[in-house]
Amino acid sequence: MEKTNLKINLETEKNSIESIGINNLLDFFSPNWNIKKISSQSNQEFDQIFQIDNIPLSWFYKRLLSFHTIPPQFQTKQLIIQFLEEKKIEIDQKLEKKQKKLQRLYYLNEKIKQKIYGNKEIKTNPEKLNVLFLTYLDHANEEGKIFRLNNLIDQIKKEQKLHPLTITVTPLSKKFYSTIKKQYQCENNFYHFIKKEHKKQAKKVAEELSKKWQLLKEQDKINLFGNSSLWNCLRYPLEFYFSYQFIYTLILCYYTSENIIKENNIKEIVITSQHNIYERCLNAAANKLNIPVLLIQHGAGMGSINPELLPPYKIAVFSDYYKQLLIEQNVPTKNISVTGALIFDEIYPNLQKKSKKNKLPKILILTVPFIEQRYFEKKEYFDYIKKTIEELRDISCEITIKLHPREKTLKEYVKLKNDYYWSNVEIVQKTDSSYLYNLMSESDIIINFSSTTALEAMILDKPLITIIFDNFKNPFNILLNESKATREVHSKNNITIAVRELLIKDNLKNQRKAFVEKVCGMIDGKASERVVEIIYEL
Repeated sequence: MEKTNLKINLETEKNSIESIGINNLLDFFSPNWNIKKISSQSNQEFDQIFQIDNIPLSWFYKRLLSFHTIPPQFQTKQLIIQFLEEKKIEIDQKLEKKQKKLQRLYYLNEKIKQKIYGNKEIKTNPEKLNVLFLTYLDHANEEGKIFRLNNLIDQIKKEQKLHPLTITVTPLSKKFYSTIKKQYQCENNFYHFIKKEHKKQAKKVAEELSKKWQLLKEQDKINLFGNSSLWNCLRYPLEFYFSYQFIYTLILCYYTSENIIKENNIKEIVITSQHNIYERCLNAAANKLNIPVLLIQHGAGMGSINPELLPPYKIAVFSDYYKQLLIEQNVPTKNISVTGALIFDEIYPNLQKKSKKNKLPKILILTVPFIEQRYFEKKEYFDYIKKTIEELRDISCEITIKLHPREKTLKEYVKLKNDYYWSNVEIVQKTDSSYLYNLMSESDIIINFSSTTALEAMILDKPLITIIFDNFKNPFNILLNESKATREVHSKNNITIAVRELLIKDNLKNQRKAFVEKVCGMIDGKASERVVEIIYEL
């Protein structure tokens, strides 16, 4: 392998392949790649060549270049592992064909959705002062309640100082043709706002930028990353992201975001994530129009990376602990507010309830979208679920498997239950948080896979088991381990030992209490009120 000044010890937790994977891979392996000068392009810096409205494309792509966001067809993780093992990485024509095919499919997918659902009647009121809430279509239920944001939206409606405008989006990789038809009462879909002039404008700019990328010589691209092996690891996602098809989609999203803000009297934008192109484009458009953006912490992973939002913006976090993490990631202190956890407001009433004693122990398994996030192949994941349930059936108990809202494999869970005659197993998938908290309150033991639900279980003072996988580690996983507030069980081990011991004696109460105070901050049911104050303040 060609020489590189990067030294990585894969034996250490800090630099494990999974820890690397949460980062922007380009920034991690080749810091400042985007400000390197391109000799064949008049010695201009990369960011000077590739930008939209003076905002570099590299900023838009910040969160799209980690293992869980790069399309798995490109095998980036596998290539990076080989690279770290000092193997020479050559160009792979099969992966190159997959990349070209995928960019055409993504483009066609978006064109179909735009054609079918674009230019529809939209329910907005530009005469009012609007605050825009961005959410995802599968985060809304049939009653129109929005996962994570509903309490906040209801309070703003009640106070009537601002009018909440909720816009739903669908990830580019999702078809959602039939789902988009189910437009609930409170929703406007992003596609409804796309106009012909936006498409024409996006086409022109996308042609210019993609042509500039095509004109770069192979050696120019190698020079950006220091050596050909690293470039060949990242070649396929970069060719994908700098293709005409993807740039067109990105720019159309940006122009549409700008138009939404202008035509609907938007005074502020509220987002709960910073990873997708919708959040990035809204933030970029807001920056150009000097409209503030509020990013609300929605899960336990906040602070592991700097969101790198464009001003003006504010981040609402659970506790002082997360505030400090963001400060360490170079987020200005003035841009961070501690509000408590908005997502835990609905759990507060459950703290007053007394748990009923069950005839049989009730075990609740809270899953995460491992398959959708590309951490596991479907067969591998369901082999593990089968193994776990078969082990738990050695204990006389009732088992509920509660699926994450993002999971798309409900049928596979049901098939397992039917194939193996699991009469004591119930499988549910609902987005309503009050339903989740009732399930948790009624359970004797909760099993999780290192997600925010672990915090919810601890808030309700429930004995908790966390499953550990060799090929899945996230920042919260490390935090849970350090807390000593959960019983960890490796995925290869039999889970029944831990379950039996916790049923006999729960000796982690003090650790749970300390961890909740540190991470969750104020749990008083009033986080939404504090967030509303920030919205008015901004």
